[in-house]
Order: sequence, then C-alpha cells, then structure tokens
Amino acid sequence: MPHSNKKSELWFVRLELEDWRQYLGTHTINFSTDPSKHLTVVHAENSVGKTTMLNAIKWCLYGTTPEFKDKIEMLG
Repeated sequence: MPHSNKKSELWFVRLELEDWRQYLGTHTINFSTDPSKHLTVVHAENSVGKTTMLNAIKWCLYGTTPEFKDKIEMLG
C-alpha cells in the first residue's frame, strides 16, 4: 500500500479533570480551537497543578504518567 501524504491533526477542545490528584471536584479548561488563534496559555504560580494537568493529558493518551506507571495505582 503506498504511503499516504494526508496530514493528521489532533486538536484538544477541552480537558475536564474530576478528582485527579490535587484537582478535587470537577475542573475544566477549554482550549482554543480558532485556527487563527491556536495557542492556549496556561499561566499560574508554582505548585498549583500545571504539570499535573499535563500528566492527566499524558495518562489519557498513553495510559501512564511519569509519576505513576500503573493505572490501578492512580485509581486506588
């Protein structure tokens, strides 16, 4: 089968965290989906959860995070 030259894109629309580590309750961030303004900036003080948010995305995509190698460990 010949190689396809189609370009694949993944656009994050929204991240919703519910009781994920220090994010108790439900927290939502809406990402920009405007092609002319395609950047969402997450700006906050140290130790408030920016890396935890990134780790939640990694867990959704890959089933693992740098801190937790086993999904069961995160849910327990």
